Amino acid sequence: KKYTCPDCHWVALCQKCGLPLVIQGNKLVCFRCEKETLPPEQCPKCQNIHLKSFGATTNKLEKFVKDFWPKARVIRLEEGMNSKNLDQNWDIAIATTYALKFQFPPIGLVGIIDADQNFNFPDYRSNEKNFQTLYKFLKIGEQGIIQTNLENNPVIEAASQLDFEKFFLNELTTRRQFDFPPFVKLIRLLYRDKDEKKAQAEAQKTYQKLVPIGIPVFGPAPTFFKKKLSYYRFQIIIKIPTDTKKDKILTLTDYLKTLPKEWVIDIDPIDLL
Repeated sequence: KKYTCPDCHWVALCQKCGLPLVIQGNKLVCFRCEKETLPPEQCPKCQNIHLKSFGATTNKLEKFVKDFWPKARVIRLEEGMNSKNLDQNWDIAIATTYALKFQFPPIGLVGIIDADQNFNFPDYRSNEKNFQTLYKFLKIGEQGIIQTNLENNPVIEAASQLDFEKFFLNELTTRRQFDFPPFVKLIRLLYRDKDEKKAQAEAQKTYQKLVPIGIPVFGPAPTFFKKKLSYYRFQIIIKIPTDTKKDKILTLTDYLKTLPKEWVIDIDPIDLL
């Protein structure tokens, strides 16, 4: 739930990480570095005093549900909540992915709110992670409803049918088309510095030395989360096809060993964010 100005579209960002701050209680919180700040009384860009928070939160959903079904017993299951809530009598549970670690009693209906929000991350495993989450939640209930504007999305479609095999085959086709694992081996090179221009220049210098090796190299580019704990981050992605000649792999390996310690070499990265 972002805190923003409806007039000039200013968004409250973390000074360290550059990520949107989330309203939590009466404070703005960065979920990357966990820094807390008080919301400004007026927009620092246009001085508008009518700042608003946008997006659905568990608090907002809980209020809506209680207004709509005043007699229902409603609980929230999210990080920081006591798991003993599942031992109590309740009719409706408002849950985040944190709740998937709990053992649920029989549930008649599972509703997934705003299922599209995690489909915009530029990461090759995004579809896999989204399907896994949707599939796990939908398996909990006898019936399921997905709120989405992407009804023709293959991930949404496969999840709605609880069809793991369909998702698997679609995802394999996509990864083969765009050269992602398991059809290539990935190496992610990550460089960070408090000086953005220095980080970019170092990444560009390394990229220029990698190109002549003859293995596909992509970048350098800022990471999706460009800034983390006051450091600007740039990455280079190396894709090694299964038929790559051994001499090229050896040349690459030898070069990577010469990189300064400031470089992070991530082989088979969990994500590219």
